[in-house]
Amino acid sequence: MIIVSVISVIIGYKAYKTSVSEREKPRIKKLIDEAKKLEKQLKKTIPKLEKT
Repeated sequence: MIIVSVISVIIGYKAYKTSVSEREKPRIKKLIDEAKKLEKQLKKTIPKLEKT
């Protein structure tokens, strides 16, 4: 059952990659970059919150 779900995820991911048009890719890349920035900010603020 787990193997079936893994295969379906891989197929879905490949279909997603091929369906994403070229003009959508920069927008998605920007979203990923923003998510990484937020992650860095959280890593900085969490230790401060733990100290208080």
